[in-house]
Amino acid sequence: MGKKANQAQVQNRINYVYKELLEGARPTDIVQNASEKWGLSTRQVWGYVSRANTKIRTEAGRVRKELNDFHLIARRYIMKTSFDKGDHRLAFEVLRDEAKLYGLYEPIKVDWRVLAKEQGVDIDPIYSSVVEEFTAAMVGSDDAGGVGGSAAEGSGATPSQRDNGASPRPDGPS
Repeated sequence: MGKKANQAQVQNRINYVYKELLEGARPTDIVQNASEKWGLSTRQVWGYVSRANTKIRTEAGRVRKELNDFHLIARRYIMKTSFDKGDHRLAFEVLRDEAKLYGLYEPIKVDWRVLAKEQGVDIDPIYSSVVEEFTAAMVGSDDAGGVGGSAAEGSGATPSQRDNGASPRPDGPS
């Protein structure tokens, strides 16, 4: 059994993994390299990766809070100065933007099927065409230059639907 790392070594290892992750290294590559470098099992190094990820999440949360505070103060300043200068329209726009920032407005839901019907657009052929093109590109039918396989195989169709040549249509237009 190897010698246990002291607290300074543990922190250095976490910081090493943290830096590697921030520089875009893949966790599996970090584990392999660090395992060889430090003479540790991959399981031990995955523990360091986990702790480095926790550090990243903590830092991101702190930075996000600081950004949130900055944007709130900046908006309040712009709103006050524009109001003081008599630019009520700008003050209102800033106030509305702040409300959006905090999610105070209900999201606007648009049913594209209703809009299409109101405009007299038949979406069935459009929808079918998009699904066929997407399926061909993702599955790689012969005419799409892909890796092979039928469109029905990768479409999410059940085996009986594939046997019948049917294609599922999740939440399609009615």
